[in-house]
Amino acid sequence: MGRSKKKAGKFASSQLPDLQTIESLLAVLGGRREDDAIDAAQEIIYDAWKTGDRRKRVALAKKALKLSPLCADAYVLLAQETTRHLDETIDLYRQGVAAGEKALGKTCFRNDVGHFWSILETRPYMRARQGLAQALWDKGLRDDAVAHFRDMLRLNPNDNQGIRYLLIDMLTAKLVELRLKLLGTTLMVARNYVARATL
Repeated sequence: MGRSKKKAGKFASSQLPDLQTIESLLAVLGGRREDDAIDAAQEIIYDAWKTGDRRKRVALAKKALKLSPLCADAYVLLAQETTRHLDETIDLYRQGVAAGEKALGKTCFRNDVGHFWSILETRPYMRARQGLAQALWDKGLRDDAVAHFRDMLRLNPNDNQGIRYLLIDMLTAKLVELRLKLLGTTLMVARNYVARATL
């Protein structure tokens, strides 16, 4: 009726987990704490969005980043509320994108392509990336902006953010710029031809 007794201090090697199992378990346990910090920081950002006081929003965003530097939306809020120069805005959005990538992990970008936005945890990353793309466009880095928007549509083809409309506008503007350059070149060639013909 009793349990079988084993001698204390003696373990068969098959009873001990291998090193990879131990490391995986520790990573999961450690990652959970990190996830909890990201979730708590995100809640602070939700509170920040609800307040009408700009200074309070900024203070809450900074508080969220102290809790978790992987809170992408905190960088988004700071980019929208605190910057005076486009380079600062771009820098904060880039930090937000990097934080979002790290918070989501490589597996998400491998396994969840096509389903971003329907997964709530991807939304801060997508907001940061949209802000970055728009800021890059405003800075005149047109090709970089278009590349970001195209990749966002790959991640979220349902396009809950309306990226396709922004992208259409951007591609149309690029086409107009190209046509104007071609027109300018054509006019210059025509002037040179007329100038030579009159000599």
